[in-house]
Amino acid sequence: MSEQQSAPIIRLTEVQARIGKIQQSYASIPNKECNDCKKCERCKNTRTQEYQIELITPMFGDTSLIEHQKEVVPVRSAAIRGHLRFWWRATRGAAYTSVYDLREREVAIFGDTTTPSRVKISIEMDDKAEKLDAISAKRLLPYVLFPLRETDTPSSSQLLQPFSFRLYIQYSLPRNSHELTIVQLKEEVEAALSAWIHFGGLGGRTRRGCGSLYCKEFSIKRMGNGHVQLQNWYSAWMTKHKLQLLPRGEYRQWPTLCNEIYSQVPSAAHVKEPKIAWKDIILVYQLFRQQRNKWKQDDSETCKFARSLWPEADSIRQITGMAVEKHSKICPGDKIRGRYAFPRAQLGLPIIFKFKSEDCKAKYPLREPYNTELAPVGKTRLASPLILKPIAIDNKKAIGAIVLLNHKPLSALQLQTREKYALHEVENKLKHTSISHHHIYPNLTYSRSPMKAENETATTCAIAAFLSSVFIKNWMDGKQNNHEMRTYNSSPSNKQGRTPSPYQHNNQQQNRSMKPNSHHRSNKSKGER
Repeated sequence: MSEQQSAPIIRLTEVQARIGKIQQSYASIPNKECNDCKKCERCKNTRTQEYQIELITPMFGDTSLIEHQKEVVPVRSAAIRGHLRFWWRATRGAAYTSVYDLREREVAIFGDTTTPSRVKISIEMDDKAEKLDAISAKRLLPYVLFPLRETDTPSSSQLLQPFSFRLYIQYSLPRNSHELTIVQLKEEVEAALSAWIHFGGLGGRTRRGCGSLYCKEFSIKRMGNGHVQLQNWYSAWMTKHKLQLLPRGEYRQWPTLCNEIYSQVPSAAHVKEPKIAWKDIILVYQLFRQQRNKWKQDDSETCKFARSLWPEADSIRQITGMAVEKHSKICPGDKIRGRYAFPRAQLGLPIIFKFKSEDCKAKYPLREPYNTELAPVGKTRLASPLILKPIAIDNKKAIGAIVLLNHKPLSALQLQTREKYALHEVENKLKHTSISHHHIYPNLTYSRSPMKAENETATTCAIAAFLSSVFIKNWMDGKQNNHEMRTYNSSPSNKQGRTPSPYQHNNQQQNRSMKPNSHHRSNKSKGER
């Protein structure tokens, strides 16, 4: 018997690479208009526009896709189509009150399973996208890129270095179309395209600045003195695209772009390299979310950082009945016992609360709670309504900005343990705890509450508290923010008084650093306190 010839072995990576090359070849320039468009029936109903787009911050993506496919085609036309549909709803959608009217208009532009799309998208890569090594990735912005904390090898990096590509959009209408003209279709799509380039991005973590984009056709112009009036530009941008955006607090049943934007005061000094502008605005957000007490040992000048000023950790302790002895009392002491609150849920979900591992070794209940996840009921996540990112002035300079999306208010959340061997008694306590509107939007009037503005006025909206915080004020005025400012002194001399200014602690730290034998400790804290 003759031996059968074995079939050649084709690896999955090779197949995906070949598919990527085929996609790239098909992503060539679409058919351009002919020279005699006035006589050509096809060109009367078809237009093609080319856009040169560059990334100004690293793109965060999926490891498996990067390993096998994204090195060839890191950008897919289907993904860009999804971005355009979202930003069309976020911009044009604010003018609609009915989801049915919105859907009808969206289908007329982008199509559905029965209606062909009037917008065809293709991509051509200018250069090969390279991966960022894991060490550089983890050092970039650990607070934003927390999924990279557990990666140890460069091969497992999930960041792509900035690259550029050409985007081709073909606008086409059927003959004798009475719904839209080519000019109207282009205006509808370019409003979404401009919003995606300025406020969106490619890959994951785009609402925290990853994958930010620049396109010369939509770039923001500087004034003669080098200043950038971002608020004035935003108003002119809304007028140019005829957008009817809603103010903060008003909402539709779908996310819509707010008619307000926040940036630093106009100054040439605030136009920075994209990564620097990105780090500055992320630091502001990090300081706001990680506010905690600070206390000092009697026999040392070393400062230690105490428990969080936010109420979520103490709320989980009260619900589960679990706490080490030093955390058995609520902090600050003027919180109302028996009430629990989760205001940071307004800033995006899920939230995983991790307690210090050294406090979780004792037996139940004299230990800290299990790692606990807070998520929407019936869902796994809710994207943040806050967009913090650098907006490109050109491909080398950007200005940090805060953009808001108007969301429908949260109504119900759920808690569950994230540990495999958690006690059923604790799981049942979390499962049967109802977290409703007044827990998500609480009125927190206790001392040093993060939900208080600088004038000591409390608000139930975490976004309003963030925008009125001292961190935002300093950032907008161009003053220095640092990690020391997230702490408040809880020494006996200040327990009964008013909350001292964060500048006071910064000055105290500077004075201690001048002493020859002073010691410093990192402000990083493991887990909730």
